[in-house]
Amino acid sequence: MKNSIKKWYQVVIEPYIRDTKESVQSYKYSRPLSIALMLALFVMAGFWGYRWWHRSREAAAQKALGECLYAYQEALQGKDELAWGNVAMLFNVGYEQHSSSALAPYFMMFYADSLLRKSDRAEAIAKMEEAINAAPADSPFINLFKTKLALVKVDDDISAISQEGLQLLKTLADDVDNTSRDMALYYLGLYYWTQDNLNEAKMIWQQLVDAFKHEKIGASPWASLAHTKLEQIV
Repeated sequence: MKNSIKKWYQVVIEPYIRDTKESVQSYKYSRPLSIALMLALFVMAGFWGYRWWHRSREAAAQKALGECLYAYQEALQGKDELAWGNVAMLFNVGYEQHSSSALAPYFMMFYADSLLRKSDRAEAIAKMEEAINAAPADSPFINLFKTKLALVKVDDDISAISQEGLQLLKTLADDVDNTSRDMALYYLGLYYWTQDNLNEAKMIWQQLVDAFKHEKIGASPWASLAHTKLEQIV
């Protein structure tokens, strides 16, 4: 990175400074003009330098995330549970190296998922919450990951954590602006199904089916699953 910045400075900035100095020497007010031009150049160089650095930073983060996701996919297809320790390490290192990138929350999300797959539940929940707090509110994945966090908490052996998960799942299911609302509704109904509260499960699944029955394109698979479940309730 330092060598790239040095090269960019030598190729772009130094010639511009040299030309500016030569062009202002013939003017009476060359000194104040030179100062003004140099200030303007400094601002402009800082702006373009930041843009160049920002694009370079994001490109490096994208490459690193892609490599981590490849390892993640390999672990999913394999049967070696020890592989998840290595995958978790890769995502953690990726996060530390690209913590200032816009992709940083996604390194953390998959780091948390990898921890969960290696049965480190407490740390996984902590990292999930950290990733959700760091992710932009308009991220297309934010509610999907919140739903996963809710489900992980619901399954926790500690009652207080389980209730936190249930409350989060209810909040997501009630949010009509939640793009993953159908998923939240399905799992909320499934929670009550496993608790033998069939009336509550039936009400929630019926709400899901009714809310998404008019979808023509991209029909909800969760509504389809809920419809199948409803047929099993006498």
